[in-house]
Amino acid sequence: STIHDFDIILLTEPWFGNIGNNQRGPVAGPGWTPILPVQPIPDEITLRVMVYVRHRNDFTVTLRSDLAKDADIQILQIDQPPHTPIIVTNIYNQRA
Repeated sequence: STIHDFDIILLTEPWFGNIGNNQRGPVAGPGWTPILPVQPIPDEITLRVMVYVRHRNDFTVTLRSDLAKDADIQILQIDQPPHTPIIVTNIYNQRA
C-alpha cells in the first residue's frame, strides 16, 4: 500500500508546530487537506487528533463541531452520493 491508496487518514498525536512566520499548524501535503478538531488551536492545548482528506470531487468530509469541540476527539460526516452519509469518530484515549 502507498499513500495513494487512501482518501482519508485519521491520526492520533499528529505533529503540530511552527510552520513559519510565527504560525502553528500541521504538516502540509500536496493534494491533502488537514482537518483540525477545533480552530484556532490555543498555544496551551496539545493537539491529539487530526484528519487528512485527499482532494476529490465525489465526496465531502465535514467536521461535526456541533457534536464535539475538543482537541482529543473529532466527529466527521462523510457524504458521497448516492450512498448514505456515514459518521466517523477519531478519539485519543490516553492511558491512566
